Amino acid sequence: MEALAYGTLIYGRVLPGGVNDFAFGRGFRDIVYTNSEGSTYRSFGPTNLTRKQVQAMRECTDTIAAKLSDAVAPSVPKPAAPAFEQLSWRAAKAGTKLYDGTYRHDATIVSVDRAAGMIYVKYVRSGTTEAKLLESVARFWYVKK
Repeated sequence: MEALAYGTLIYGRVLPGGVNDFAFGRGFRDIVYTNSEGSTYRSFGPTNLTRKQVQAMRECTDTIAAKLSDAVAPSVPKPAAPAFEQLSWRAAKAGTKLYDGTYRHDATIVSVDRAAGMIYVKYVRSGTTEAKLLESVARFWYVKK
């Protein structure tokens, strides 16, 4: 949901800046993402929305979006993007926490072998440690700035 909102990973190639940048720049006040069952949601914008409020909302269809984008609306300040950057050799140190495209802690670097181009990571969920080529995984993991 956050990758879609901020345009990280593949979403940045599809819609630079993400859905939030696009929507807030066209006058939307709040943005809400939810799964098809409505069991999880994430909202962006000044209103702190509850699950009940989200479930009562209409889904934004192409027709609704077209009407809104044709209207001249003031720009609404978009929420600040999370303070993350893509993994790089500069940030690759033992103890560095790695976050996935939704900014959830996914793994931690346990050691680094720069000569071989490898980092060794311990996954949060499974506790397993694996060797990874940094160049192969750098575009999928983020670190805090």
